[in-house]
Amino acid sequence: MSFARHAAVGARVTTTPTADARYPGTGPSSLADGLLGGTDHADGLWQGWWGGDVRVDLDLGAAHRADSVTVRFLQNVRSWIVLPSRVECAWSADGAVWHDAGAATHAVPVAREGVVIEPFTVALPAGAAPRYLRLTARSAGMLPAGHPGAGRPSWLFADEVVLH
Repeated sequence: MSFARHAAVGARVTTTPTADARYPGTGPSSLADGLLGGTDHADGLWQGWWGGDVRVDLDLGAAHRADSVTVRFLQNVRSWIVLPSRVECAWSADGAVWHDAGAATHAVPVAREGVVIEPFTVALPAGAAPRYLRLTARSAGMLPAGHPGAGRPSWLFADEVVLH
């Protein structure tokens, strides 16, 4: 197990939808507990969602100056787990007015064998001081042709939102 010290540790986290009951991590707070999951998606640190997009909202409790936000996702196509196609980020100082910070993508092929842990990082504008963060992971969709589950939904697995 690895640790990450960052400004979002201890944040109040909600996810929409909630993680699948088979892969809840330690609950939504595991996305801001400072513990980084390993290569085993069932290690208790990863949260998993079956099909569809996932929204993660964090309340940091107070505004924090920040340069960027990173969220880690896992891919293991043999286990039907695929990286999101993109991760969008927005931030707010007050929870009412939201600012789009952009999105992060990746270049990992869906067919890549083995476990991949991919950080998605979005830069925040100079001087940003978010109290609230909203990340939306866009599902890669259905499993590709040639996969044993072709045409069925894929899983998304995330383990930590890191505020730099």
